[in-house]
Amino acid sequence: MQSTPKKKGEQAFECLVPLPKEGPVAAAQWEPTKGKEFVVIAGTIPPAAALYNLEAEQIYAFGNAHRNIICWAPHGRFLALCGFGNLAGDVDFWDRNKKKKIGSVNMPCAVEYGWSPDSRLFVTATTAPRMNVDNGIHVYRYDGSGPLSTTKDRDPLFNCFWLPGVTDQYPDRGVSPASKARMRAAPKPEPAKGAYRPPGARGLKGGGSLASMIRAEREKDKGSSGTVRQAQKPGPRLPVGAAPEAGPSRNARRKEAAKKRKEAEAAAKLLEESIAKAAPPPAAKDVATMAPDELLKEQKKLKKKLKQVEELEKKVADGLAPSAEQRDKLARKSALADELAAVEARL
Repeated sequence: MQSTPKKKGEQAFECLVPLPKEGPVAAAQWEPTKGKEFVVIAGTIPPAAALYNLEAEQIYAFGNAHRNIICWAPHGRFLALCGFGNLAGDVDFWDRNKKKKIGSVNMPCAVEYGWSPDSRLFVTATTAPRMNVDNGIHVYRYDGSGPLSTTKDRDPLFNCFWLPGVTDQYPDRGVSPASKARMRAAPKPEPAKGAYRPPGARGLKGGGSLASMIRAEREKDKGSSGTVRQAQKPGPRLPVGAAPEAGPSRNARRKEAAKKRKEAEAAAKLLEESIAKAAPPPAAKDVATMAPDELLKEQKKLKKKLKQVEELEKKVADGLAPSAEQRDKLARKSALADELAAVEARL
């Protein structure tokens, strides 16, 4: 950066701005309020955009995208990087203070565009003679959400612009909480779909070419040491027309069924012995003198005990050796059932 005096109290600056990407310069625009920063879009398609200070030092990179127009909001807080003209009409909205993208939208066939004096709205219009069909106006929020208003079927529409206003009359407002909620709720872009590959070619390093598929088949035929695997020995020969037997033989299934039957009989015998060894159950309560609320409580308690006894019987049937306390519980099953029947008869 060089500075040479021109007149008393003035200086002229001359420098070479390092482009964000090699290639032609698509756009350059000064920040409108203080004029101490500027944005440049340059490079081959897709070009890159970057923010610079007065010393031509890059202070932020917006990244590569199909954009060719820079549009600052009057307060200098928000910035729209647009892809109009011969591009598809995609627009990115940025918060310059926080250096964060706050929204993106597609505005196809936009000819006229601009910010409102309060920096809260962005308008695009399709006008003649550039576009002689589908003339109309669209109004968006500062983060690209919307459109809030759409006016169509205005053929021909020759121009569209905001009425002039004094920017200082409007406060410099940042991103509102509603905009942050819209950004969080915005659907994430779907990943780009590649070329179709048949199921047999998916996951191959060399793609879906015939050579890659043949190479994969050869690697499958090799062991971990790199040698070709030996073919498996054939099984026993079967008569012509006979299908190979699936699963265990009939004799093996018969033995397995007999084994399970013996285990069930042993579990039942063990349960009977446990009940016989158990202590006699305590005397049942006299339900004739109980109040209705006491009867309900007693019913709930007896049902719970019966459920515990049934669960214990299943465990004993599975081979559990019951303790003395568990044997007492098993012996009380019939008494508990009688007590429950007597209680329910009184309800």
